[in-house]
Amino acid sequence: MPAPRPVVPGEVVPPAPAPPPAPPGQEPWLNPKAKKEKKSKAPGAGGGGGKARMALIGVGAFVALGAVAGAAAFFLTGSEKPEGGDTRQARIADDMFGLGPQSRFDTIEQAFNDAAVAGKTVVAAGTEYGGPRNRARFLTSADGGRTWTLGSVTADGGQPSGSAPKLVTGAAGAWLALGGSPERMLTWTSKDSRSWTEHAVAPGAFVKGDVVEQAARTADGWIAVGHTQAGRRPGPVVWRSNDGANWERLGDGKLSLPVQDGRPEQALHVVSGNGTLVMQGTVVVTKENKGKKSDVTVDGFWRSTDGGRIWDQVTVPQADGSAGLARGLAFDGGRFLVLRQNPRGGHGVLVASQDGGSWARADRITAPGNARFDRFTGGERGVAALATAGGRMLLFQNGGEGWRRTDLGKTAGRFVAAVTPTGTGTSLVAGAVKGPDRNFYLGLSDGSGQVQEIDLTKVPDAVNPDRTVRGLAAADGGRVLALGGTSGDAAVWYSADGATSWHRAGGNALGGPGRQLLLDAANAPAGWLAVGDDAGRALVATSQNGDNWQRVTDRLFIASKGVAVRTAAVTAGRRGYVVVGSATKNEQQSAIVWTSPDGRRWARSDTGDLRGVGGAWRWMADVASGPSGYLAVGAIADPAGERGRQSRPAVWVSGDGGRWSVQKLPVPQGATHGNLVRVAVRDSTAVALGAAFRADGSSMAFAVRSTDGGRSWTPAELPGQDPKGEVHGPALNVVATAKGFAAVGTSGKAADHDVRMWSSADGSSWQVTEPQGAGLSGSGAQQVLGLVESGGTVTGTGLTTSAAGDSTTLWRFPAP
Repeated sequence: MPAPRPVVPGEVVPPAPAPPPAPPGQEPWLNPKAKKEKKSKAPGAGGGGGKARMALIGVGAFVALGAVAGAAAFFLTGSEKPEGGDTRQARIADDMFGLGPQSRFDTIEQAFNDAAVAGKTVVAAGTEYGGPRNRARFLTSADGGRTWTLGSVTADGGQPSGSAPKLVTGAAGAWLALGGSPERMLTWTSKDSRSWTEHAVAPGAFVKGDVVEQAARTADGWIAVGHTQAGRRPGPVVWRSNDGANWERLGDGKLSLPVQDGRPEQALHVVSGNGTLVMQGTVVVTKENKGKKSDVTVDGFWRSTDGGRIWDQVTVPQADGSAGLARGLAFDGGRFLVLRQNPRGGHGVLVASQDGGSWARADRITAPGNARFDRFTGGERGVAALATAGGRMLLFQNGGEGWRRTDLGKTAGRFVAAVTPTGTGTSLVAGAVKGPDRNFYLGLSDGSGQVQEIDLTKVPDAVNPDRTVRGLAAADGGRVLALGGTSGDAAVWYSADGATSWHRAGGNALGGPGRQLLLDAANAPAGWLAVGDDAGRALVATSQNGDNWQRVTDRLFIASKGVAVRTAAVTAGRRGYVVVGSATKNEQQSAIVWTSPDGRRWARSDTGDLRGVGGAWRWMADVASGPSGYLAVGAIADPAGERGRQSRPAVWVSGDGGRWSVQKLPVPQGATHGNLVRVAVRDSTAVALGAAFRADGSSMAFAVRSTDGGRSWTPAELPGQDPKGEVHGPALNVVATAKGFAAVGTSGKAADHDVRMWSSADGSSWQVTEPQGAGLSGSGAQQVLGLVESGGTVTGTGLTTSAAGDSTTLWRFPAP
């Protein structure tokens, strides 16, 4: 059976988004070959724009995304030989499920959002998302950016949230990052740049509509500046903190920024030096021309000597023909610097001040006439500026030896979040390479005109590979298949000895543009048939022995324009193969079934009780064969229900796989909606498992049982669950064994849960156990995704995740 379809309170399963356009050609700072090129992302294996800002109106561009799309496989194991004669074994099994050829782009997204330097210590802060778990990522270097290690992340009172840090700043012995959303503002603090603690900021300090632009270290703590779009008129905001965890908001009348004319609009940059803070922002001035009044945005600069409570306006003049708004603000260890620009000549002009009060022209950056400076940063090791000209990015750096220019290549295909000086004549470039997904990018420029890209796959645990094992299937004779994907391609691993040793299968059916993932397989006299997803399209493949696969290209699996077709599960019965899934068009979803006697000739059914009409959408998640024919489970909508809570558990029955009748089952008591995700048949008894959701968002696993071929169903209690409800959609699976049934789920919170197992001789009365061991229990999140019996032994594959990384698990135990 396949691993569970993601069990969430939502309703319609939308089509997968189209992959981003292919990346551009080679550039000096870009690794060659920007396709699914074969390059290991396993640990140890072989656009321009302004300063990245943190918008609190919604989640920013690199805030970690939502639910897990897939999961790495692993053997859930305790010790090799547990005490007390227990023959259950679970083990971390990354070594057993090989990654195969690795792609530079593998559907897991990584990006740096900011970087900062203090002395020789450099920190790059970013995110990893799109895999089993979203993570904040801090990489640190103690030698100016030449060698790197991954920092650890913990959280006050539990597991880290997975949200992305958007800004980072620091000084010797004190580092700060900020991220999150208006509803849950987060900060991260560190004393050594290597160990980080996440803090949830108390409500009220940051409110919806706030945008944090930059932060800096002060003599007694931290300061952050930005602006708000809340209320009737936007305005600047300043936040102060002594410890980085507790914040005071200065705005809405608590912040006074004097101006000679007009009104302050935004605070954009803040730097600290020589016991003084200097802030750059904008001021809106109303001007009149020929009797018509209009608002004009001009520079605003302010200075504070008391940590940001009281501010005085200062004037930073234009120079050398510069005009317009300043391009950036920095402190180079001795002076405050403002970068201005001559719009006609393209060159940059630096205006400097020792105390932040008196300013004068200081230097010039010679640049092409069409250059536009986008970013300007500095520190005690120099200053750096980023400009775009003619569709290319140019880096200018000065560590005291004069200005040097480096061509970073075309702006397309990459995102630069930060440039920062790291030493005499060197600067760090941080961001992401963009293609079918985004990958971390760090480059070090030494001013010679070249950028040395840092290979982060050689930094232990910095880059988690895409490895997903979603389903298991078995055939007579002890042959077992594990199905999933790696590096964006579908994958099959096969075992000829009852799941003891594993080998990766080959063939031409498992790769392609976008992401491919296999979910389920079944064996019949004609051989193996596997189904899954091909970038939002149906993926069907065949193999005689499970070791070499060919794709099925029958037109009945090809969706018409505007329709997304998904294949979810497959079974084999006396009439051949039966594949179930769904078709979605304009949020109207229908169940769909394909049948074949031999895997070559196909028929499709999508009418009658399979078709969603009048808002009564429906989908199938699993299918099983039995003495009476076929059973499929999933969900059907109640159009009268509240949107988002319309799903009801559904069962379909068919004698031949072509004609189906549906039955909608009630949700368990106390639940508002639910669905069924797995079904297993043993002799004349069928058991289906599902998830039901309460109004508060918590969930519970539930089971139903039938002994008459699926015509009638009775509920069966699954004991041991928290009566207040779990706070995540549990991973659920059930398998028929020689002695009865075995089922698995999870217990605990969303980012911190363990495996739970139920067993039953008849599907009516269930016993619960909470297995212990690596991949089954402990810190982080554990779940079993695939479950199958072969030769009296139950095998489970699953996933264990933590703030550090992911591992696959294999769990083998005697059938209960």
